[in-house]
Amino acid sequence: MKKATWFIFLLIIIASCLNDPDCFRINSNVIGISFRVMGTGKSDTLRMYGVTTQNTDSTFYRNTAATGIGIPLDFTTTESEYLFQTTRGDYSIALKYDVNVQFVSEDCGSKYVLENLETTGHTFDSIRLVSRTPGTTAGGNIEIFRCPRTDTMAVAFRQLTLSGTTKSSQALVVETNGITPDFTGETLYGGEKVSIVYLPVNLDVDKHAMVIDFDQVEGGLRKLDLNYTLTETQRYRPCGVQIFASEMIINAVESQYAFDSVGFVLNETNSSIRSVLDPFDPMINIYRCPDLDIAGIYFRNRQDRADSTVSLKSVTVNFQTTNYAPTEPTTFIRVPLNKSATNTTVTIEYQTGKIETLVLSYTATPITRFRVACSDQNTLFTNLAVVAQGTTLVGSQVPNASLQSIPTRNIEIFP
Repeated sequence: MKKATWFIFLLIIIASCLNDPDCFRINSNVIGISFRVMGTGKSDTLRMYGVTTQNTDSTFYRNTAATGIGIPLDFTTTESEYLFQTTRGDYSIALKYDVNVQFVSEDCGSKYVLENLETTGHTFDSIRLVSRTPGTTAGGNIEIFRCPRTDTMAVAFRQLTLSGTTKSSQALVVETNGITPDFTGETLYGGEKVSIVYLPVNLDVDKHAMVIDFDQVEGGLRKLDLNYTLTETQRYRPCGVQIFASEMIINAVESQYAFDSVGFVLNETNSSIRSVLDPFDPMINIYRCPDLDIAGIYFRNRQDRADSTVSLKSVTVNFQTTNYAPTEPTTFIRVPLNKSATNTTVTIEYQTGKIETLVLSYTATPITRFRVACSDQNTLFTNLAVVAQGTTLVGSQVPNASLQSIPTRNIEIFP
């Protein structure tokens, strides 16, 4: 009965406030709760099925993931308890506060001002009361902490990029057949496209390795071999004794299993992140060399000059035997250029049987950027041009005469 009474009371107040905007949200009964991880103090994302209270039948934040929430306190009483149903389990927090009634105006009536907020119990790992004063909107009242997980690390895939005289990297989506840690034997991320992976850390011994089985197009088998120092200690009283991995190093592996480049992520002070930290921001970057020899060729419609979809049987170049034709209808193809020559011949065979030939000329200049990781790909292609083309092509144009780290629209042809 009490639940229904409070809910009806709230509806009456809201309805009256909507008639007078000046009366809206005059009650100071809302608190803000943020979620954090012990140790780093960084924001934590809590995935909730819902938040309920004994004072009402309503469910707040149903199927929501958030780093912080705002919840209303029941101003018809001086105590409220909230139950958090989450993917990690059920948790509760009990609150106590004073309620003051203040007259506002004839139109708005009275408002409820809550103060002297305190916690009387909870089942979270740890909480901190930051502000004892609720507001009309969610503020920073309570911080809820969880114990850090020490058995997981994040690894990111990055594409080395080259633009002018600068070098950098950007996030790369790769397709894997699976990632298998040597101490579990369980294959993770099978058949998935990922840019960041979250992998287990062996806390029983001070080393482990994992084999990453890339799709053949992505490069085949690769191996990440790690050593680290394990420390068993109680850093945070609510968490008890935990095992922490630090001073991590990346070991060299056989050349056939080596990445183009791999290294630790740098923190704000440009120091390598070599300790497993929670939240799981990437601590290791796996880099792929820039594809500086790949040209993008796009098919265009003769009439409206828009991109045109074609079905191809084969696409070959004169210095390799690989067929670069996509298996599905496409608007573009990507082909390599011969860095040991000043031109490359591209032969395109359509499913209809028609064959087109393009002769591409360019300037190939050796460069020293990414020398260690990408010594066999350090050639910069510029001054790209179409010097000869098949008789059935209406024409061609070169919107971008330089090959970029990420293949782009270099040539447009009109079949």
